[in-house]
Amino acid sequence: MANVDNLLVEPLVEIFFPEVGGTLTDQWHSCLQQVKHYQSQNNNKAVIKVTCFVDVDSNEDYNNFVGLVQGDWERIEKFAPISVVSQAPYQHLISVEIISVSTENVTKLEVCQCDNISYLKVASTEGEYFIISGLGEKRVETDIEKQAWAAFEKAEKILRIEGLDFGDVIRQWNYIEKIVDYTGPNQHYQIFNDIRTEFYSKCEFKHGYPAATGIGMACGGVVVDLFAFKSNHTCQVIPVKSPVQYDAHKYTEKVLVAGSINKLPSSPKFERAKVLQNHSGAIIFISGTAAIKGQDSDNILQVGKQSVNTVENIKKLTGIENLQQCKVMPGEINLSYLRVYVKKREMTTEVVRAVEDVIANNVKTLYLEADICRPELLVEIEGLGNIKN
Repeated sequence: MANVDNLLVEPLVEIFFPEVGGTLTDQWHSCLQQVKHYQSQNNNKAVIKVTCFVDVDSNEDYNNFVGLVQGDWERIEKFAPISVVSQAPYQHLISVEIISVSTENVTKLEVCQCDNISYLKVASTEGEYFIISGLGEKRVETDIEKQAWAAFEKAEKILRIEGLDFGDVIRQWNYIEKIVDYTGPNQHYQIFNDIRTEFYSKCEFKHGYPAATGIGMACGGVVVDLFAFKSNHTCQVIPVKSPVQYDAHKYTEKVLVAGSINKLPSSPKFERAKVLQNHSGAIIFISGTAAIKGQDSDNILQVGKQSVNTVENIKKLTGIENLQQCKVMPGEINLSYLRVYVKKREMTTEVVRAVEDVIANNVKTLYLEADICRPELLVEIEGLGNIKN
Protein backbone atom coordinates (compact mmCIF):
# COMPACT_ATOMS: atom_id res chain seq x y z
CA MET A 1 0.00 0.00 0.00
CA ALA A 2 1.39 3.36 -1.02
CA ASN A 3 1.82 6.26 1.34
CA VAL A 4 0.44 9.32 -0.44
CA ASP A 5 0.81 12.41 1.66
CA ASN A 6 -2.41 13.57 3.29
CA LEU A 7 -4.89 12.29 0.74
CA LEU A 8 -8.34 11.73 2.23
CA VAL A 9 -9.55 8.15 2.37
CA GLU A 10 -12.77 8.49 0.39
CA PRO A 11 -15.49 5.83 0.81
CA LEU A 12 -16.68 4.36 -2.51
CA VAL A 13 -20.04 2.56 -2.63
CA GLU A 14 -21.11 -0.32 -4.85
CA ILE A 15 -24.47 -2.13 -4.75
CA PHE A 16 -25.12 -5.72 -5.83
CA PHE A 17 -28.43 -7.46 -6.51
CA PRO A 18 -28.97 -11.19 -7.10
CA GLU A 19 -28.67 -12.41 -10.67
CA VAL A 20 -30.68 -15.55 -9.95
CA GLY A 21 -34.05 -16.41 -8.45
CA GLY A 22 -34.59 -19.31 -6.08
CA THR A 23 -34.25 -19.25 -2.33
CA LEU A 24 -32.93 -16.43 -0.22
CA THR A 25 -29.75 -18.47 0.27
CA ASP A 26 -29.33 -18.81 -3.50
CA GLN A 27 -29.75 -15.07 -3.94
CA TRP A 28 -27.28 -14.28 -1.16
CA HIS A 29 -24.71 -16.55 -2.79
CA SER A 30 -25.29 -14.78 -6.11
CA CYS A 31 -24.52 -11.43 -4.49
CA LEU A 32 -21.53 -12.93 -2.70
CA GLN A 33 -20.07 -14.16 -6.00
CA GLN A 34 -20.42 -10.66 -7.43
CA VAL A 35 -18.60 -9.18 -4.44
CA LYS A 36 -15.80 -11.71 -4.86
CA HIS A 37 -15.55 -10.83 -8.56
CA TYR A 38 -15.45 -7.13 -7.70
CA GLN A 39 -12.60 -7.76 -5.28
CA SER A 40 -10.66 -9.81 -7.84
CA GLN A 41 -11.05 -7.09 -10.47
CA ASN A 42 -10.16 -4.20 -8.15
CA ASN A 43 -6.86 -5.02 -6.49
CA ASN A 44 -6.28 -1.33 -5.86
CA LYS A 45 -9.34 -1.15 -3.60
CA ALA A 46 -10.01 -2.58 -0.14
CA VAL A 47 -13.52 -3.40 1.03
CA ILE A 48 -13.94 -1.90 4.51
CA LYS A 49 -17.66 -2.41 5.23
CA VAL A 50 -20.50 -4.59 3.98
CA THR A 51 -24.22 -4.26 4.65
CA CYS A 52 -26.66 -6.95 3.56
CA PHE A 53 -30.30 -5.80 3.24
CA VAL A 54 -32.77 -8.65 3.31
CA ASP A 55 -36.52 -9.19 3.13
CA VAL A 56 -37.27 -11.20 6.29
CA ASP A 57 -39.89 -10.46 8.91
CA SER A 58 -39.29 -12.70 11.92
CA ASN A 59 -36.46 -12.69 14.44
CA GLU A 60 -35.98 -16.45 14.05
CA ASP A 61 -35.54 -16.15 10.26
CA TYR A 62 -33.37 -13.08 10.71
CA ASN A 63 -31.01 -14.76 13.19
CA ASN A 64 -30.72 -17.85 10.96
CA PHE A 65 -29.84 -15.67 7.99
CA VAL A 66 -27.31 -13.65 9.99
CA GLY A 67 -25.57 -16.91 10.91
CA LEU A 68 -25.44 -17.98 7.25
CA VAL A 69 -24.11 -14.62 6.05
CA GLN A 70 -21.46 -14.29 8.74
CA GLY A 71 -20.24 -17.87 8.21
CA ASP A 72 -19.95 -17.43 4.43
CA TRP A 73 -18.32 -14.03 4.76
CA GLU A 74 -15.66 -15.15 7.22
CA ARG A 75 -14.56 -17.89 4.82
CA ILE A 76 -13.72 -15.44 2.03
CA GLU A 77 -12.91 -12.12 3.68
CA LYS A 78 -10.45 -11.38 6.47
CA PHE A 79 -10.93 -7.63 6.71
CA ALA A 80 -14.33 -6.02 6.23
CA PRO A 81 -16.97 -6.24 8.99
CA ILE A 82 -20.50 -7.10 7.86
CA SER A 83 -23.98 -6.35 9.17
CA VAL A 84 -27.41 -7.67 8.19
CA VAL A 85 -30.44 -5.36 8.15
CA SER A 86 -34.04 -6.51 7.72
CA GLN A 87 -35.09 -3.93 5.13
CA ALA A 88 -36.49 -5.17 1.81
CA PRO A 89 -34.73 -3.78 -1.27
CA TYR A 90 -36.94 -2.43 -4.03
CA GLN A 91 -37.90 -5.26 -6.45
CA HIS A 92 -35.53 -7.75 -4.78
CA LEU A 93 -35.32 -10.02 -1.74
CA ILE A 94 -31.74 -9.04 -1.00
CA SER A 95 -29.05 -6.51 -1.88
CA VAL A 96 -25.47 -6.12 -0.74
CA GLU A 97 -23.85 -2.73 -0.31
CA ILE A 98 -20.08 -2.56 -0.05
CA ILE A 99 -17.91 0.39 0.92
CA SER A 100 -14.33 0.31 -0.34
CA VAL A 101 -11.38 2.68 -0.36
CA SER A 102 -8.41 3.10 -2.64
CA THR A 103 -5.38 1.34 -1.18
CA GLU A 104 -3.30 4.21 -2.59
CA ASN A 105 -4.49 6.28 0.36
CA VAL A 106 -4.14 3.56 3.03
CA THR A 107 -0.96 2.70 4.93
CA LYS A 108 -2.32 -0.27 6.91
CA LEU A 109 -5.44 -2.42 7.33
CA GLU A 110 -5.78 -4.30 10.59
CA VAL A 111 -8.50 -6.61 11.86
CA CYS A 112 -9.01 -6.23 15.61
CA GLN A 113 -11.04 -8.27 18.10
CA CYS A 114 -13.03 -7.38 21.19
CA ASP A 115 -15.28 -9.94 22.91
CA ASN A 116 -15.62 -11.97 19.68
CA ILE A 117 -16.50 -8.84 17.70
CA SER A 118 -14.27 -8.09 14.73
CA TYR A 119 -13.72 -4.51 13.68
CA LEU A 120 -11.42 -2.88 11.18
CA LYS A 121 -8.72 -0.29 11.71
CA VAL A 122 -7.73 1.64 8.58
CA ALA A 123 -4.57 3.73 8.92
CA SER A 124 -3.86 6.60 6.56
CA THR A 125 -1.69 9.69 6.56
CA GLU A 126 -4.52 11.90 7.86
CA GLY A 127 -5.43 9.57 10.73
CA GLU A 128 -7.05 6.26 11.63
CA TYR A 129 -10.54 5.09 10.78
CA PHE A 130 -12.37 2.46 12.84
CA ILE A 131 -15.21 0.54 11.20
CA ILE A 132 -17.52 -1.35 13.55
CA SER A 133 -20.60 -3.20 12.27
CA GLY A 134 -23.45 -5.37 13.43
CA LEU A 135 -23.48 -4.33 17.07
CA GLY A 136 -26.50 -5.73 18.87
CA GLU A 137 -27.70 -8.81 20.64
CA LYS A 138 -29.47 -11.73 19.00
CA ARG A 139 -32.85 -12.45 20.56
CA VAL A 140 -35.99 -14.16 19.31
CA GLU A 141 -38.02 -11.88 21.58
CA THR A 142 -37.60 -8.17 20.96
CA ASP A 143 -36.48 -6.08 23.92
CA ILE A 144 -35.33 -2.74 22.51
CA GLU A 145 -34.03 -1.46 25.83
CA LYS A 146 -31.75 -4.47 26.46
CA GLN A 147 -30.67 -4.69 22.84
CA ALA A 148 -29.83 -0.99 22.52
CA TRP A 149 -27.97 -1.10 25.83
CA ALA A 150 -25.94 -4.11 24.63
CA ALA A 151 -25.07 -2.40 21.31
CA PHE A 152 -23.85 0.78 23.01
CA GLU A 153 -21.92 -1.14 25.66
CA LYS A 154 -20.07 -3.05 22.94
CA ALA A 155 -19.37 0.13 20.99
CA GLU A 156 -18.16 1.93 24.10
CA LYS A 157 -15.79 -0.90 24.99
CA ILE A 158 -14.23 -1.05 21.52
CA LEU A 159 -13.84 2.73 21.37
CA ARG A 160 -12.24 2.78 24.83
CA ILE A 161 -9.72 0.11 23.80
CA GLU A 162 -8.65 2.38 20.94
CA GLY A 163 -8.42 5.47 23.15
CA LEU A 164 -11.64 6.91 21.72
CA ASP A 165 -15.19 7.63 22.82
CA PHE A 166 -18.50 8.47 21.13
CA GLY A 167 -17.21 11.99 20.50
CA ASP A 168 -14.88 10.46 17.89
CA VAL A 169 -17.70 8.80 15.93
CA ILE A 170 -18.26 10.60 12.63
CA ARG A 171 -21.00 8.40 11.12
CA GLN A 172 -23.48 6.10 12.83
CA TRP A 173 -26.33 3.93 11.56
CA ASN A 174 -29.03 2.91 14.05
CA TYR A 175 -31.46 0.23 12.86
CA ILE A 176 -34.39 -0.31 15.21
CA GLU A 177 -37.05 -3.00 14.94
CA LYS A 178 -40.53 -1.52 14.40
CA ILE A 179 -39.16 1.90 15.26
CA VAL A 180 -42.45 3.70 15.99
CA ASP A 181 -44.12 0.77 17.77
CA TYR A 182 -44.46 0.55 21.53
CA THR A 183 -43.44 -1.97 24.16
CA GLY A 184 -45.83 -1.20 26.99
CA PRO A 185 -45.98 2.61 27.30
CA ASN A 186 -42.60 3.21 25.66
CA GLN A 187 -41.92 3.85 21.98
CA HIS A 188 -38.99 1.92 20.49
CA TYR A 189 -37.24 4.95 18.96
CA GLN A 190 -37.65 6.95 22.14
CA ILE A 191 -36.21 4.08 24.19
CA PHE A 192 -33.23 4.02 21.83
CA ASN A 193 -32.77 7.81 22.09
CA ASP A 194 -32.88 7.69 25.88
CA ILE A 195 -30.14 5.02 25.99
CA ARG A 196 -28.04 6.81 23.38
CA THR A 197 -28.26 9.98 25.45
CA GLU A 198 -27.13 8.12 28.56
CA PHE A 199 -24.00 6.80 26.85
CA TYR A 200 -23.30 10.09 25.06
CA SER A 201 -23.56 12.00 28.35
CA LYS A 202 -20.19 10.54 29.38
CA CYS A 203 -18.39 12.14 26.42
CA GLU A 204 -17.33 15.55 25.19
CA PHE A 205 -18.40 16.27 21.62
CA LYS A 206 -15.80 18.84 20.55
CA HIS A 207 -16.74 18.43 16.89
CA GLY A 208 -20.47 17.90 17.31
CA TYR A 209 -22.45 14.69 17.45
CA PRO A 210 -22.05 12.04 14.70
CA ALA A 211 -23.89 12.21 11.43
CA ALA A 212 -26.48 9.48 11.90
CA THR A 213 -29.52 7.65 10.65
CA GLY A 214 -32.18 6.27 12.98
CA ILE A 215 -34.39 4.04 10.88
CA GLY A 216 -36.79 1.14 11.26
CA MET A 217 -36.34 -2.48 10.27
CA ALA A 218 -38.79 -5.37 10.19
CA CYS A 219 -37.06 -7.50 12.84
CA GLY A 220 -33.68 -8.05 14.47
CA GLY A 221 -34.00 -5.82 17.53
CA VAL A 222 -31.25 -3.20 17.32
CA VAL A 223 -28.25 -3.10 15.00
CA VAL A 224 -25.65 -0.33 15.24
CA ASP A 225 -22.87 0.36 12.72
CA LEU A 226 -20.36 3.17 13.03
CA PHE A 227 -17.26 4.89 11.67
CA ALA A 228 -14.95 6.54 14.17
CA PHE A 229 -11.95 8.69 13.29
CA LYS A 230 -8.74 9.64 15.08
CA SER A 231 -7.14 12.60 13.30
CA ASN A 232 -3.42 13.32 13.14
CA HIS A 233 -4.33 17.04 13.12
CA THR A 234 -4.01 17.52 9.35
CA CYS A 235 -7.73 16.78 8.96
CA GLN A 236 -10.64 18.80 10.35
CA VAL A 237 -13.93 17.30 11.54
CA ILE A 238 -16.80 19.76 11.03
CA PRO A 239 -20.51 19.47 11.95
CA VAL A 240 -22.91 20.89 9.35
CA LYS A 241 -26.14 22.58 10.38
CA SER A 242 -29.21 22.86 8.18
CA PRO A 243 -30.52 26.28 7.16
CA VAL A 244 -34.10 24.96 7.19
CA GLN A 245 -34.18 22.32 9.95
CA TYR A 246 -33.53 22.57 13.67
CA ASP A 247 -30.59 20.62 15.05
CA ALA A 248 -32.18 17.28 15.93
CA HIS A 249 -30.48 17.29 19.32
CA LYS A 250 -32.37 20.54 20.10
CA TYR A 251 -35.87 19.22 19.37
CA THR A 252 -38.39 20.28 21.98
CA GLU A 253 -40.94 18.14 23.80
CA LYS A 254 -43.50 19.26 21.20
CA VAL A 255 -42.16 16.66 18.74
CA LEU A 256 -40.67 14.12 21.16
CA VAL A 257 -42.72 11.09 22.14
CA ALA A 258 -43.97 10.88 25.71
CA GLY A 259 -43.35 7.13 25.79
CA SER A 260 -39.89 7.33 27.38
CA ILE A 261 -37.95 5.26 29.90
CA ASN A 262 -36.80 8.54 31.47
CA LYS A 263 -38.85 11.25 33.17
CA LEU A 264 -38.32 13.49 30.15
CA PRO A 265 -37.80 12.13 26.61
CA SER A 266 -34.32 12.58 25.15
CA SER A 267 -33.76 14.24 21.80
CA PRO A 268 -32.02 12.32 18.99
CA LYS A 269 -28.31 13.13 19.24
CA PHE A 270 -26.93 13.67 15.75
CA GLU A 271 -25.80 16.41 13.38
CA ARG A 272 -27.43 17.00 10.01
CA ALA A 273 -24.12 16.16 8.33
CA LYS A 274 -20.44 15.72 9.17
CA VAL A 275 -17.47 16.77 7.05
CA LEU A 276 -13.86 15.57 7.05
CA GLN A 277 -11.57 17.97 5.20
CA ASN A 278 -7.94 18.75 4.59
CA HIS A 279 -5.97 20.53 1.87
CA SER A 280 -6.83 17.87 -0.73
CA GLY A 281 -10.61 18.00 -0.38
CA ALA A 282 -13.53 17.02 1.80
CA ILE A 283 -15.91 14.12 2.42
CA ILE A 284 -19.45 14.75 3.60
CA PHE A 285 -21.62 12.21 5.43
CA ILE A 286 -25.28 13.27 5.16
CA SER A 287 -27.52 12.07 7.97
CA GLY A 288 -30.92 10.53 7.46
CA THR A 289 -33.06 13.44 6.26
CA ALA A 290 -36.84 13.70 5.97
CA ALA A 291 -39.48 16.26 5.00
CA ILE A 292 -39.14 18.31 8.18
CA LYS A 293 -39.10 22.09 8.33
CA GLY A 294 -37.83 23.49 11.61
CA GLN A 295 -38.83 20.55 13.78
CA ASP A 296 -42.26 19.88 12.26
CA SER A 297 -43.17 17.29 9.63
CA ASP A 298 -44.07 18.75 6.23
CA ASN A 299 -46.59 17.53 3.61
CA ILE A 300 -47.99 14.88 5.92
CA LEU A 301 -48.86 11.61 4.13
CA GLN A 302 -48.03 12.94 0.63
CA VAL A 303 -45.21 10.67 -0.46
CA GLY A 304 -44.29 12.44 -3.71
CA LYS A 305 -44.08 15.87 -2.10
CA GLN A 306 -42.19 14.47 0.88
CA SER A 307 -39.65 12.93 -1.49
CA VAL A 308 -39.06 16.20 -3.33
CA ASN A 309 -38.92 18.21 -0.10
CA THR A 310 -36.43 15.78 1.42
CA VAL A 311 -34.08 16.13 -1.55
CA GLU A 312 -34.52 19.92 -1.36
CA ASN A 313 -33.54 19.80 2.33
CA ILE A 314 -30.38 17.90 1.39
CA LYS A 315 -29.56 20.37 -1.39
CA LYS A 316 -29.95 23.31 1.00
CA LEU A 317 -27.85 21.53 3.62
CA THR A 318 -25.07 20.89 1.11
CA GLY A 319 -25.34 24.20 -0.76
CA ILE A 320 -22.13 26.18 -1.18
CA GLU A 321 -23.33 29.09 0.95
CA ASN A 322 -24.43 26.88 3.85
CA LEU A 323 -21.25 24.80 3.82
CA GLN A 324 -19.07 27.92 3.83
CA GLN A 325 -21.05 29.31 6.78
CA CYS A 326 -20.23 26.06 8.58
CA LYS A 327 -16.48 26.58 7.81
CA VAL A 328 -16.32 23.93 5.11
CA MET A 329 -13.81 24.55 2.30
CA PRO A 330 -15.19 26.32 -0.78
CA GLY A 331 -16.27 24.15 -3.67
CA GLU A 332 -19.31 22.43 -5.08
CA ILE A 333 -20.35 19.16 -3.52
CA ASN A 334 -20.56 16.05 -5.69
CA LEU A 335 -23.16 13.62 -4.36
CA SER A 336 -22.04 10.06 -5.04
CA TYR A 337 -24.60 7.92 -3.18
CA LEU A 338 -28.09 8.09 -1.71
CA ARG A 339 -29.93 5.51 0.37
CA VAL A 340 -33.66 6.10 0.16
CA TYR A 341 -35.91 4.55 2.81
CA VAL A 342 -39.61 4.23 1.93
CA LYS A 343 -42.28 3.41 4.51
CA LYS A 344 -44.33 1.05 2.27
CA ARG A 345 -43.03 -0.80 -0.79
CA GLU A 346 -46.13 0.12 -2.81
CA MET A 347 -45.04 3.77 -2.52
CA THR A 348 -41.59 3.12 -3.95
CA THR A 349 -42.39 3.62 -7.64
CA GLU A 350 -43.67 7.13 -6.91
CA VAL A 351 -40.65 7.85 -4.70
CA VAL A 352 -38.21 6.66 -7.39
CA ARG A 353 -39.88 8.91 -9.95
CA ALA A 354 -39.85 11.93 -7.62
CA VAL A 355 -36.25 11.48 -6.47
CA GLU A 356 -34.77 10.74 -9.89
CA ASP A 357 -36.45 13.85 -11.30
CA VAL A 358 -34.39 16.06 -8.98
CA ILE A 359 -30.99 14.34 -8.65
CA ALA A 360 -28.17 13.86 -11.13
CA ASN A 361 -28.12 10.69 -13.23
CA ASN A 362 -24.68 9.63 -11.95
CA VAL A 363 -25.73 9.37 -8.29
CA LYS A 364 -25.95 5.72 -7.15
CA THR A 365 -29.23 5.13 -5.35
CA LEU A 366 -30.55 2.25 -3.23
CA TYR A 367 -34.26 2.07 -2.34
CA LEU A 368 -35.30 0.13 0.77
CA GLU A 369 -38.56 -0.52 2.57
CA ALA A 370 -38.22 0.77 6.13
CA ASP A 371 -40.38 2.52 8.67
CA ILE A 372 -39.41 6.13 9.39
CA CYS A 373 -38.93 7.63 12.86
CA ARG A 374 -42.27 9.50 12.85
CA PRO A 375 -45.55 7.81 11.89
CA GLU A 376 -46.50 10.60 9.46
CA LEU A 377 -43.19 10.53 7.59
CA LEU A 378 -43.02 8.30 4.52
CA VAL A 379 -39.50 8.86 3.15
CA GLU A 380 -36.00 9.34 4.55
CA ILE A 381 -32.80 9.85 2.56
CA GLU A 382 -29.13 9.74 3.59
CA GLY A 383 -26.12 10.41 1.44
CA LEU A 384 -22.41 10.55 0.77
CA GLY A 385 -20.49 13.11 -1.22
CA ASN A 386 -17.20 14.90 -1.72
CA ILE A 387 -15.63 18.23 -2.50
CA LYS A 388 -12.45 18.25 -4.56
CA ASN A 389 -9.86 20.97 -4.06
